[in-house]
Amino acid sequence: MRNPTLEECEATARAKRAWSLMDDNEKAAVRIGMLPHWTVLEGLGSRGDPTRIDHAWPALHGRGTHRLFAVAMFDCAKRDGGMIC
Repeated sequence: MRNPTLEECEATARAKRAWSLMDDNEKAAVRIGMLPHWTVLEGLGSRGDPTRIDHAWPALHGRGTHRLFAVAMFDCAKRDGGMIC
């Protein structure tokens, strides 16, 4: 097993925080393969808490970072009840 890269670790941390801020409808959307737009914005959009690390996350740019984040979000969904295929 290989060690995860820094980018993968950042995507996982961002996904876990975003998952904790989502309501049930947004979690259902992730389970079918869609990501809420606010999750890729700087500081997690308007849902980020400025007293936490949320404000330090930059907006996602580029295919690679979006792909890593999407995979991390789908992993969160898989751990919390599964994906709908």
